[in-house]
Amino acid sequence: MQILFYIAAVIAIFSTVMVITRLNAVHALLYLIVSLLSVAVIFFI
Repeated sequence: MQILFYIAAVIAIFSTVMVITRLNAVHALLYLIVSLLSVAVIFFI
């Protein structure tokens, strides 16, 4: 379970950085969805 936590944390950090740095709003929205899903995984486990 710890490895899943760390994988979800890395994905959450990466996708959040990508949300901030993307100029295209649609791409930022897709990364935001990935970020929220990875945070949900963190809270689920």
